[in-house]
Amino acid sequence: MHYTAVATTLLVALFAQGSIAQDPAMATSTLTTVCQQAAKIPVCDLYSTSCKANSTAAACNPVSLALSACADPVAATNSACTMFKSMCTGACANQGAVKDLLPARNASQQVFSICTEMPTMTDCQGDARCPAPDATGVSDCKSWTVYSALCREMPDMTQCASWKSFCSSNGQVAPFCGGAAPTTNSSTGGHNHGTSGNTQGTTTGAKSSATTVLTGAVGMAASGLLAMMLML
Repeated sequence: MHYTAVATTLLVALFAQGSIAQDPAMATSTLTTVCQQAAKIPVCDLYSTSCKANSTAAACNPVSLALSACADPVAATNSACTMFKSMCTGACANQGAVKDLLPARNASQQVFSICTEMPTMTDCQGDARCPAPDATGVSDCKSWTVYSALCREMPDMTQCASWKSFCSSNGQVAPFCGGAAPTTNSSTGGHNHGTSGNTQGTTTGAKSSATTVLTGAVGMAASGLLAMMLML
């Protein structure tokens, strides 16, 4: 029993420090769950529009995307983020969030500022526009998509400094920094407001998948480590 407890403790520590960084399955599961429940955050715009079509893009490391999602105050308390942050430490956490990607509140504020100054811009009107931020400071829209579209149209606006930094840091990722949107089978593109329905079953499946990955990896490693320790 003593060796089993020691082996389990060591394996959990080792898995938390390195395995997630090497195998992004849990990060992807976390990101999927968060984006079903909080689709308005910028990292979900990036994930659904660019990364599903081009997973090798500079900004599309699954661990960095998940870290960005869980750092956004809108999603920080999501149960999937709570689990992910408890496991993604050490080498995993050191990968860092997507560089210079704004959280939802900041992106919403930039869009609101631009559209207050220049309400006739295309993306400040009609179905493409973002409503004013709510009491939490977040607009109920895909604020990063709208913000990027506004800045592509008028890149020298003072509000676009953060957009320029993001594009410079992430290889001018399309379509947010220019170019056509990548072809993707996702149904979440565009400036649609809100999230799709029936997320409860999908969320449960995502959590189950993440748990399976975690349990399987720890279990396989445990067998080998425990056997070695019992030989001592």
